[in-house]
Formats: sequence, structure tokens, C-alpha cells
Amino acid sequence: MKYAHLSGWMIRRKQLRRKITDIKIQRRNSSRRTLIFDDNSVFGISEDVFIISNLSVGDYLGEKDYQRLLEKESKNKIKEAALLLLQYRMRSIFELSDRLQKKGYGKEEIEPVIEELKAKGYLNDEEFAFAFCRDKVRSKRIGPSALRQELIVHRLDQTLVNNVFESIYKEYPIKDLIEFHLTKRKIHTETQLDAKEKQKLLSFLKRKGFSWNDVSHTLNELEIS
Repeated sequence: MKYAHLSGWMIRRKQLRRKITDIKIQRRNSSRRTLIFDDNSVFGISEDVFIISNLSVGDYLGEKDYQRLLEKESKNKIKEAALLLLQYRMRSIFELSDRLQKKGYGKEEIEPVIEELKAKGYLNDEEFAFAFCRDKVRSKRIGPSALRQELIVHRLDQTLVNNVFESIYKEYPIKDLIEFHLTKRKIHTETQLDAKEKQKLLSFLKRKGFSWNDVSHTLNELEIS
């Protein structure tokens, strides 16, 4: 019985270890390799995983080795998906994580990738916030409340948002932005508006994200009533 038990253990051990008999570059994707084992099973991995795993013909892989390869391959796929999203434009940490989850990756799988991208400088909420806000204000000439609304989905730290707003609205003063919209609507200094026109103007500037105090102050300076 003792030897029978030992024999069974040796068989299981043999089954758990597979020898790499060949490594081929995949025809349809030269950035991936196919590992061929002595039991005729195959396993495809990316070139990055292949290199960092330092695999070669003749190596034996146990179940733990195989599991580590699966984990590395999974992480690499998530990273490739993340980098592809970042190629199009900068993204906030929350937005990128959310997009990856919608692609079917688990939150626990995504977190190590996010941390790696942050460490390498591919993800930076501060840089994203400045770039995002500057682009929105420059292209749409929007005020603070509209800009905050656009930022909600990114779930940025509020202290960071406040600091970015202070800087952006120094670069693009609120008074200048309001004047831009007035000029575009052909409303000039010392213009007299009837009640309907004024209400329409105020509603428009409110939608653009400007507070009543900022609008009132600008209209008074320009003697528009």
C-alpha cells in the first residue's frame, strides 16, 4: 500500500510537470510566442511575458509555474488594453479603470496595472486635470460650474480640482471668457437690452457655467443693462 501510494504520487507529479519541446513565433502575430509541451499541449504568450519569464526549450513547467505564466499573461493583456486606450488621449485613473472593467477585466486584476502605469508616468491625475480643464476652457470658453460638471465622471480629488481651477482661471480670466461670449453675440459696451433679451443672455451664461455674481460684475463694468 505504501509503494502504491508513492507510485500514484509520482504519476501525479509527472503529470504536473511539462517539458517545453519547442517555441515558435506565431504566424498571425509576431509579437506572440507559442510554447509546445511534451504532452502535445500548447500555450500562447506575449513576447513581453516570454522575455521576462526567461523560458527556453528543455525547461520544465510545474503547475505553479504555469499559473504564474497565466497571471503574467493576464496582466500583460490588461496593460496592452490600457496603453491602447491611452494612445487616443490622456485619461484619469478612474476613467481608465472603469473602461478596463467594462472590457471584462476584474478590479483586482486591474489595480496592479494601474499602479505600474502610475509609477511609469503614463497615468497622472494632476497632469490629466490640467490638460482636460485647459482644453475645455480654451475650446468651449466655459465657466467653473460647467467645468466641474464635466469633471464629475473622473472622480478627481477635490483639493486637486480646486488648485487646477485656480490656475486655469488665472490663465483664462472669467471676465475675459464672459466678454468673449458677449462679443460673439454682438453685445458691446453700453448696450441696452430689453427684459427678454437680458433674460435670454443670463440663461445662456448660466448654462456656460458662470455665476450670477461674475456675470453681474462684468455687465456692470461694461455698462450693459
